[in-house]
Amino acid sequence: MKKCRCGRSGCVCILVMKREYGMEKNLKREKEHTTEYVLQKAVCFRAGEFSKEEKYIVPEEKYDLYLNGEMIHTFFCSPWYLEDLAYGFLYLEGYILKSEQIKEICVKQQEHRIEVVADKECDMHRQDVEETRKKAEERKISPKEIMSLAAALDERSHRFRLTGGVHSAALAKDGEILLMREDVGRHNAVEKLLGACVREQIDTADKTIVFSGRVAAEILEKAAAIGAPTLIAVSAPTSRAVELAEEKGILLVGFARGESFNVYTFPERVTIRATA
Repeated sequence: MKKCRCGRSGCVCILVMKREYGMEKNLKREKEHTTEYVLQKAVCFRAGEFSKEEKYIVPEEKYDLYLNGEMIHTFFCSPWYLEDLAYGFLYLEGYILKSEQIKEICVKQQEHRIEVVADKECDMHRQDVEETRKKAEERKISPKEIMSLAAALDERSHRFRLTGGVHSAALAKDGEILLMREDVGRHNAVEKLLGACVREQIDTADKTIVFSGRVAAEILEKAAAIGAPTLIAVSAPTSRAVELAEEKGILLVGFARGESFNVYTFPERVTIRATA
């Protein structure tokens, strides 16, 4: 990996040269230039009294996405893992099929811009998610693993615990969370997770998605793009999300809290004795 020579203040530029990093050994993070939390003065009411306090709130900022010099989208998001957000959006919208198409990505924090240089043409084809999922549908998952992953997501959600305003989306295997992405927006959180999977070229056929929010149809579609055959959510799904999960062969679990959960599709894949 090489840093770009733009030399501009507040700029985290990465020239994609080689795939030398592992699952969580990502491109140089923009953490040095971003805000983890915002300390906000508030008037709080409790026990019949008002008091002036300072509260941590989650940052939300506007970023414009440029592809080959043209602005194509505006994000309202938390300023973390912005490269992954760009990868996820470009993949979902069909601008890229593989991570190799992106030659340079530059996050300019002060200008609130994400600039991407990518090949327009690609001789590769989008991974056949449906075929991949068919091969993975024989994999079972146990109630213990479902409850364990929901608990693990909650335990790792430090930003939510501090601010109460963050959604989390994680990729897991065999009861262990492999990577997690967070954002003030639930759609952004899933797109960041997708972007990480695309960029890292992760084989998701034997993985599980764990999600902190409710699952509407758009969330289900984005989760389907990731390619994992199982989606565990802490909250409820919508009727259309359940229909899509049925169509796409996704085991959809909701209300995974404590020692209980609901299975909305393919209940036969939840067994006491799970197989990898």
